[in-house]
Amino acid sequence: MDVLISAFFFFGALLFAFFTSRKNRLRDQNSLEKELDADFAEEFDLSESPSGEFPQASMEKIVEWLEEDLKGDQSNFRSTPVREPEDLV
Repeated sequence: MDVLISAFFFFGALLFAFFTSRKNRLRDQNSLEKELDADFAEEFDLSESPSGEFPQASMEKIVEWLEEDLKGDQSNFRSTPVREPEDLV
């Protein structure tokens, strides 16, 4: 009987820990997403107008940032040199 009660408490504690950690993880993830959205909007001055469009200057900042990011990523893709095709004649 004691083994059954111990097993019951053990599995109950496991379930409690699982649901508590899942709830905390979801709450943390939602908070992080909200903070990232707010930081992104603040960094690029993304105050949406009533017509639903963003200012031109804000969009230009985003495009410049993306271009810089892509230029930085290209160095990773060129780790192996590309050889010119050889003539087989």
